[in-house]
Amino acid sequence: MEFVLHDPPPLLPVIAFNNAKRKPMTLDAFRGKTVLLHLWATSAPGSAQQLQSLDRLHQLLGEDQDRFEVVALSLDPGDKGQAAVRDWYMRAGVRQL
Repeated sequence: MEFVLHDPPPLLPVIAFNNAKRKPMTLDAFRGKTVLLHLWATSAPGSAQQLQSLDRLHQLLGEDQDRFEVVALSLDPGDKGQAAVRDWYMRAGVRQL
């Protein structure tokens, strides 16, 4: 897979989701930041390693979090998905995302 840098970045459609506190959000909440958007699911192979790496990256950012944000967006469905993600994060040792 090749990484493609667009200059200027293309406009994205509105992507709505609930955060960990079940508050509705869109990616507009991160306007002005560089966002690493990772779409994943608890059933996807390799998710544990990917999210553990992104968790470490998020932790290492420190003061740069005002300019760069890691957004790990689970595609697990509904409220059941949110509980599954919370449990999955605990088992995988994901603490910062």
